[in-house]
Amino acid sequence: MPEFPKSEYEERRKRLRSMLEARGMDLLLVSCEENNRYFAGAKSLVTWRSFTRPVFVIADGKKPPIIVIHESLADAAKSEGYCCDIRTYASITEPPVRQLSKILKETLPSGGRVGFEGGYEQRIGLPFSDMTALVSSAPHIHFVDASSIIWNLRMKKSAREVDCMKNAGRILAKARPHAVSRMRSGMTEREAARIVGATILEFGADEVAFVHVNTGQPHTWYPTDRKLSPGDLVYIDAGATVKGYTCEYDRLATVGRPTKVQRALHESVCHVVDGMRSFMKANTKCSEVYAECDRLYSQQGRRTAKWGRAGHGQGLLATEPPSIAFHDTTVLLPGMTVSNEPGFICGEGVFVWEDVYAITSEGNTTLSIEPRELMQIS
Repeated sequence: MPEFPKSEYEERRKRLRSMLEARGMDLLLVSCEENNRYFAGAKSLVTWRSFTRPVFVIADGKKPPIIVIHESLADAAKSEGYCCDIRTYASITEPPVRQLSKILKETLPSGGRVGFEGGYEQRIGLPFSDMTALVSSAPHIHFVDASSIIWNLRMKKSAREVDCMKNAGRILAKARPHAVSRMRSGMTEREAARIVGATILEFGADEVAFVHVNTGQPHTWYPTDRKLSPGDLVYIDAGATVKGYTCEYDRLATVGRPTKVQRALHESVCHVVDGMRSFMKANTKCSEVYAECDRLYSQQGRRTAKWGRAGHGQGLLATEPPSIAFHDTTVLLPGMTVSNEPGFICGEGVFVWEDVYAITSEGNTTLSIEPRELMQIS
């Protein structure tokens, strides 16, 4: 069966139709894994780790979408009960440009406007030359950027989507402390990261979104062969995925007992997290949440870290719009799932803390239920 009931996809179709009509578009053509999954429940053979046998979805919001899929995946698609018109192709050496062009011409014989993944934080599942060939093959069709439609739909989650993220958050909340209890001084960051990933799966996640372990300067965004040593502050960022939806957030541990300075710095970043949370509610702009983060850090005599934002949306991707940043004026609305992630790096370590919230009409609900205390590694 698909990951959600038929009614979930029907509701998405209705919202898509409304937005296509508002933007003067006739169809939506998507090809990246997350959008295929969102609009049609369609999954690739190997998510973004293989570019053979790409999957495409063509949707108008009126009727079940068309899935263009490799013939080797068709039986699986049928057995999973996709509520779609399944079309197949045979080649594994080139994308099905001809088939896509034929479908578009049949669907829009008099021409029209087709939205595609041409903008902000989107990816097209076709090589540039093949996308160019598709556009050239249908001169009566205008291809236009539909990224604003895609994000307007995906940013606002249904109750079922939020439930998936809640479950992912619960799994991570149980798995990470258990993983930390298995870590030992002298392990490398890579070894510690493997323990975290394995434990997330052990505790029930469908997938591990990612794992990052870091013990200080120089800071990297991936685990290395550097060893965990007594006195280190260990930054552990990870995400669990349930039915495609990720909940990810970071926590901190010390190798041995934390020092007074480490405790104080940990409390200072948590203070900023709490202050930001009070702003994370419906009808507040993301830029206003960021401004509060900046104000609280200024009170501490610090500057907001130079990462460009202090939080982000989550869902089918571990990080997706909106961003908690000065430049992002997106208004938070009920159904959005957004994290606040203030932090700084100093000689004592990577002091970054993240919590994830589902925005509600009354305020917000925390999805990152893992305890706040610094964990300890023996």
